[in-house]
Amino acid sequence: MTDVASQFIAQSRGFLSSDYLPKIEHCLAALSDEDVWWRANEGSNSIGNLLLHLDGSTRAWIVGVAGGSHSPRDRQREFDEREQIPRSALMSRLRQTLAEADEVLARLDAGALLEQAAGSGRGGHGVVGDLPCGRALLDAHGANHHAGENAFGRPPTPGLSEPCGTGRHSFGGRLFVA
Repeated sequence: MTDVASQFIAQSRGFLSSDYLPKIEHCLAALSDEDVWWRANEGSNSIGNLLLHLDGSTRAWIVGVAGGSHSPRDRQREFDEREQIPRSALMSRLRQTLAEADEVLARLDAGALLEQAAGSGRGGHGVVGDLPCGRALLDAHGANHHAGENAFGRPPTPGLSEPCGTGRHSFGGRLFVA
């Protein structure tokens, strides 16, 4: 089991730093700050909100729970933010969080993957959702999914005529219409 856990950690580190982050960077490079904070209506989330959510989830679950450091989080504020934080600042913040997450994963004992996260009872994700790294990856995937959902129906964005991820046009790997 340790070999599988070690491979999981190695692949997770590669996914977060060498796959996921470059796709987000590529897509954001083609957007303006206004595009990043655009929303279809007040009930919708912007890409900026979802980047804050991805940062918050990664910091809470990988840096906080798996890394054993206290990382207070105001999850609702991630979605309530309306100030147009520049995309460069959002990316700087996300890069820093992912670097810290990578440090945690690099030193994480493979056996820790099997320990149940204290207070993780959010349910709905089975055993993986109760494990520190499993929860972090599920939350990161969820933010990625929401970013793709948010982009559906957007007007065409110049500079995104080539794929931003896998498949056709995507934000962080999630398909969207461009």
